[in-house]
Amino acid sequence: MKKLLTLTALGLVFASCSSNEMASNSHALAERNVASVNTPVCAVEQHSRNKSWYRVSIAGKPHNEHWYGKKQVMRIKNNYVQKGKCQ
Repeated sequence: MKKLLTLTALGLVFASCSSNEMASNSHALAERNVASVNTPVCAVEQHSRNKSWYRVSIAGKPHNEHWYGKKQVMRIKNNYVQKGKCQ
């Protein structure tokens, strides 16, 4: 009796594993639609003509409320470009 239960349990385990593999393979082949192919544009804004403070705007919205020096803001912008968050 124990052998029969063990064999049945093993059969169920193997059956569930093979069906999971088929499901994961079919899921991997599923086509996906991309929501948008246009990457937003990064722009560097200057605070005012008299001050050398800058910030990065993505699609016209500042990425945060802080202002930075020129070198630091360029590093922030390049970081966003490398991550693909903007152009």
